[in-house]
Amino acid sequence: MIFIQKMSKQLKEQMQIDQDKLVSWKVHSIFKNGFNLMSGKQLLFIGTDKNGELPFSLHLTARDTKAILKKISIGDTFHYNHEKKVMTVQQLILSFDYCYVYDSILPLQQKIGLDQIDSALEEAEKILELNGFKKRLPLFFTSIDYDESFIKSIEGLFSSEERILKESMLYFIGRGMGLTPSGDDLLVGLLSIDSGYSILDKRFRSILLELLETKSLTTIVAETYLRYASQHKYSTTIVSFVGELDEHSSGNQLKVDFNTILTNGSTSGLDTMTGMLFGILSEKRRISL
Repeated sequence: MIFIQKMSKQLKEQMQIDQDKLVSWKVHSIFKNGFNLMSGKQLLFIGTDKNGELPFSLHLTARDTKAILKKISIGDTFHYNHEKKVMTVQQLILSFDYCYVYDSILPLQQKIGLDQIDSALEEAEKILELNGFKKRLPLFFTSIDYDESFIKSIEGLFSSEERILKESMLYFIGRGMGLTPSGDDLLVGLLSIDSGYSILDKRFRSILLELLETKSLTTIVAETYLRYASQHKYSTTIVSFVGELDEHSSGNQLKVDFNTILTNGSTSGLDTMTGMLFGILSEKRRISL
């Protein structure tokens, strides 16, 4: 018996609502720290909380994660029994009995602080690694390191015109390699700043969801992150970092959260932070006007 350590409150509610649908899950992808399961279009990550507590995750100890990884392969089927509160695969049983529940919702903050913006930019300046766009983290909104079409599309994400918003979103959705392309990670980062400080047009999320519904534009994993971000749901590390940007926050955790986000994937964390920084820089520009 393996006991699940913790899960998102929002995931728990969804599994209760869809208990008759989400009974069979197939292993979609495997990593060092866990694995993804799929049931229809629903994605579920099972593994450690190395990259923060995710809105669609069941988190285990590192030891239990390692034990499961030794026994599963892509395509294996997990079965979920709502009444018994267990998931099973082969001879393994995962129990929900003592599972701690955390909140993935990023609430609206009061006002982003200039001191906090400066602290975030100071951290960004120290980072030498390149993001998935082969660039360093942006320190200015119209960064000369990025090409004209990129900056034009970034500017377009802050537009109030539907046509420009769509064109700009389509520039980023699916742009890049891997399970979560760089463009999608950037959008998730930008959306997180909007969740905290309302920097984007009110129609942004509905337009994004409409695009995801009508066309297959990116990977199922990236699409999951975008859908959760559209509902203001993120990893707890992102939730904490955005909260630390509030002018009334002590900011004591800001640098730690900043660098923790960067450790996610090969460039995923850097790409997410790129989106967050463009959101932060847009606020700095607005405040300075």
